[in-house]
Order: sequence, then structure tokens, then C-alpha cells
Amino acid sequence: MNDDPLLWLFRLRAKNRGLAVTVVSADELEIVGASSGTPWTIHLDNLRRRTEQAPRDQWRVLIDDFLDQLGDADQDQTGESLDEVRAQLRVRIYPVEREIPDELVPVRRPVAPGIEECLVIDRPTAVMTPSADRVADWPLGPDELLDLGRANVRAGQALELVQREVMDGADIAVLAGDEDYASGHLFWLDRYPVVGPYGALLAVPAEGAIYVHPLTDGTVYAAGEVLAGAALDKYAKAERPIAAALYHWHDGAVDLAADLRTTADEVSIVLTPEFQALMEHLGRG
Repeated sequence: MNDDPLLWLFRLRAKNRGLAVTVVSADELEIVGASSGTPWTIHLDNLRRRTEQAPRDQWRVLIDDFLDQLGDADQDQTGESLDEVRAQLRVRIYPVEREIPDELVPVRRPVAPGIEECLVIDRPTAVMTPSADRVADWPLGPDELLDLGRANVRAGQALELVQREVMDGADIAVLAGDEDYASGHLFWLDRYPVVGPYGALLAVPAEGAIYVHPLTDGTVYAAGEVLAGAALDKYAKAERPIAAALYHWHDGAVDLAADLRTTADEVSIVLTPEFQALMEHLGRG
């Protein structure tokens, strides 16, 4: 993290305000607010995009503006109502085993083995993860809040089909879009022309893109190898990796299709019994 000039300057400016900052991952920080004394988990994605478009000598102003808004949110958070942030609620897909601060219990639920969805508040300068305690007094329960976050993601910009080609005999599509919420579109893959009669085999190795093969016939064997290679490559290089696995989308549900394991130069695709049975059925067709 020491070679990240934005993060270095951000921590320095925050420290000058008496804020305690803990780095969780590349763009995810825990900040203990000076007013409430309770932690915020925030994401620097929005701020980083702003600084990328500004000269270095303007970064301090952008960071101070960010911290001002964060301070306002920290002061107001105890009285913040659901109606005030309803339109800002989103869900993000995360690996189940990611590191989170001990003090934070996020609003979350499982999606499939290895991945979960978490509620976030997408503010103009920062994406914040509210704790379950912070939203406990809101009139909606955890599942309803997550459903609302999903609906807001879906109502945003759709993904683009940026690539589609036959690789090793298999039809492979790449859906890409919002750098923060693209992975959430795995819930409604049928919105895109990438689903076959048996659903789709997909990989979501990192935020920003979904790799998909429509399940129609025995080409699923070749597709599995292509998707496994892409998933492991993107997962290894990502600042915010999600899953080194393949998933089966069908009728709106997402299930684990295969774990991907590497030993030396070998990649093993460990299929679930259910997906193995489906592959055999497609192979016979």
C-alpha cells in the first residue's frame, strides 16, 4: 500500500483530523469517526476516479472535500432515515472469506458458496458499508433492504456485451459495465442474450465483468476450461477479487458449478455432483 500516493495522502489528511484509519484492502478502509466513535467501512473508488482526472496538486482539496462529507455523514448517521438514503442503497458481491473489521457486522446474505451480497450506501464521494446496528431502526428488515439494493443496481446502467466469440468450440460472452456493481447483474442474466435452455455457466472473478457460456449442448466441457482459465487469471490480478470458481445460473438462481484449484502448473476443475450430472446430460444430447 506504501506505493499508492492517493492512499498515503488520504491517511495523512485523515490523521490530521484525528480519524483512525485501517486499510482493509486496496480501496476499502475502516474509519472511526470523531463524532460517533463508531467505524465506517468506506470505499475510495469514487474518490480515486476523481483524482485520476485531476492534477496531483488538487488531490488535497478533493480529499479534504471527501473527508468533510464523511464527517457530515458521521454526525448525521444516528438520525439518518431510510427515506434519506433509499435511492443510494446498492448491493455488492463479495467473497465470503474477505477480511472485515471486527466491529462491523454488515447487512449481508449468501448468494452461492463462496460469495455473498452486502448492503452499501453509494454516496457522491464514497461508498459506505453500514453496520446492521445502524439500520436496525429502519422500517425494512435485512432481506428487504438487500432486495431494495438489488433493485437499485438493476435500475442503473445495464451491462454491455463487450465480447462474444467461439473459443475452443465454446460460445463465450463477456458482459462488462459499472466498475462497482457489474457483478450484481449475475442475478438477472436472462436480461442479456447469454442464457441457453439450461441456463448459463459463469465466472465472476473480479468486479467489472461477468464471463458467461450459454448452456445448450456438450460444448459445456470446452467452455468450462476456457472460463476456468479466464477466472483464475483475472482473480489473481484483481485488486478486488471475488471468486475463483464457476457458477450455474438457472431460472434466477445461482449455484456453485465448480471449484477451481491450482497446484504448480496444473488447474483442477472440481465439479459439484449436480453440475456434473447436467454436463453428462448435455454431453449425451
